[in-house]
Amino acid sequence: MKKIRTLLSALRERVKYSASDPKNFEVRWSFTASRLQVISLLAIVTLVIGVVMTILIVSSPLAGYFGTDDVSIERGRLERQDKEITRLNKLVAAQEKYARSVQALILGKEIEEHIDTLVPEVAADYSSEMTTESTKEELALAKKVKDDLRTGKQRQSEVLQRSLAIPLKGEVIAAFDQLKRDGIEIGAKKDTPVVSCLAGTVVYSGFSTQEGYAIVIEHADGFVSSYAHAKVVLKKKGEKVQVGDPVAIVGKYGKNYNTPHIHFELWLNQSSVNPADYIRF
Repeated sequence: MKKIRTLLSALRERVKYSASDPKNFEVRWSFTASRLQVISLLAIVTLVIGVVMTILIVSSPLAGYFGTDDVSIERGRLERQDKEITRLNKLVAAQEKYARSVQALILGKEIEEHIDTLVPEVAADYSSEMTTESTKEELALAKKVKDDLRTGKQRQSEVLQRSLAIPLKGEVIAAFDQLKRDGIEIGAKKDTPVVSCLAGTVVYSGFSTQEGYAIVIEHADGFVSSYAHAKVVLKKKGEKVQVGDPVAIVGKYGKNYNTPHIHFELWLNQSSVNPADYIRF
């Protein structure tokens, strides 16, 4: 009985729900409601969606697939579906052959299968246009595609190997988790300075009840770094910083950690990434 009362009390407890901008941590919207109210709302929405979907399915041609008394009609439908599946399988096989031929042509390799070996439905569309010999234009296109692919991989490798400064020399006490945590927690001694991992511009500097003192810095190439749970921030919004410039002092704000630490996040093209993939801690 005591457990039931405790559960009901937890469900009746009011909680604040909010959403904030990941760039500057400004609250976009928020509301307060009990867990019981949220669960009830979700149940009602789910019920309404279920009723609407049921009505749409029953009133649509799909209703015929959920039961029929006419065995002959059902058999005829199955036979037509079987023929359509067989036709699509043949078409897919033909397209795969055609794709292999095009790939071999672009790469300058010998084509293993002539276009005439494709099934009639597809061969009729391409046999008049395909040849087994590579022209100068096709070879030039193949070289350009290879160069573009090589350039893309090289740029990706350079970005991944970018040398970022360690924001705080200490121990990683909580690793990156895409589902639970957008950043990492780095523990360090009291009053240790926190430095910027890259050069950039401060886009947010202030205090919030959720993050404590925090500072957000925008860098080049789509990178954004965030330093929260600090004791104090040392830069103001709009200031320019260089790699290794002190931007905050370690604090211990946050209900999950009682030791001095900093919450560090790294974002690339508005998506959080694992800092350990870019920085050796």
